[in-house]
Amino acid sequence: TVSLFLVPILAKFFILVAIHLLVGVGCGLIDCVCNALAVWIWAPHVGPRLQLLHAAFGVGTFLAPLLVAPLLDLHHGLRLSYWCLAGGILPMALCPLIVHAPHQPPDTEERENKEEVTSSSRACLSSRQGIIGLVSIFLFLYVGCEVGFGGYIAAFAVKHHGFSESKASLLTSVVWGSFALGRFIGIPKSRALSPRTMLVMDIFVSISGILVLIVSPSSADAALWIGSGIVGFGMAAIFATAISLPTVFGLSVDGRDTSVLVSSAAGGELVMPLLIGALFHHLGPVALLWVNLGSFVFALLVF
Repeated sequence: TVSLFLVPILAKFFILVAIHLLVGVGCGLIDCVCNALAVWIWAPHVGPRLQLLHAAFGVGTFLAPLLVAPLLDLHHGLRLSYWCLAGGILPMALCPLIVHAPHQPPDTEERENKEEVTSSSRACLSSRQGIIGLVSIFLFLYVGCEVGFGGYIAAFAVKHHGFSESKASLLTSVVWGSFALGRFIGIPKSRALSPRTMLVMDIFVSISGILVLIVSPSSADAALWIGSGIVGFGMAAIFATAISLPTVFGLSVDGRDTSVLVSSAAGGELVMPLLIGALFHHLGPVALLWVNLGSFVFALLVF
């Protein structure tokens, strides 16, 4: 909240970089803690509840650009938009002061206090670490794509399609609106389909949307709107589904495992946008599409 309030009134580039780094670290910590707490409270039937948790995120990302877009056309509109966002977040920052966190799951405590490990349990531990490691790599790539695409699609529209800033902001709302819709649909979908089936479907939908954007010319504005919406819808349910993926392999995901997974996701949230930004500057706007396409394909191979 404090960082968002300070951004519009700071003029030094490196100070702004540091402030945005703090914003990213704060968002990553919130993401990590909320997902870990959800697993602690509702495991092993956490799937639909995680989908609902992330649907709320989708609603916020859909509404924020719509609220900011009218402010951008006003005098000092950018400053007002940051301050409005900071004011909206402030009440939520007070929630941890009045809400008690749940206790650590018993199975994690028992595992930490265990002194003797047989050769059989070593093999099980190795298999567990391998599965958690692969899912962590998957989440690193996926979350990087999610944040990178959502963060740079407006710049892509301005640079590659000649959109105005307000129109590009509406395009961002289309992405996150379809994202929110996909997450709400993910709630009943997670009850009917296995995590493995959901992941394959959602990754292919996301890749299809990226391909629509790649093959369409810069003058095809309709393809930009449609392709962006497809990508947002396809990405929607992947995170919550991937968190529950270890259960497909017979693993009971506890708080420590979830912390590893969402920490890897936070790493992707930090690293991938930096990579996209560098390539966006040196290779042009289409770098956004190719980085996302390559990441989705590699994530599918990891899966």
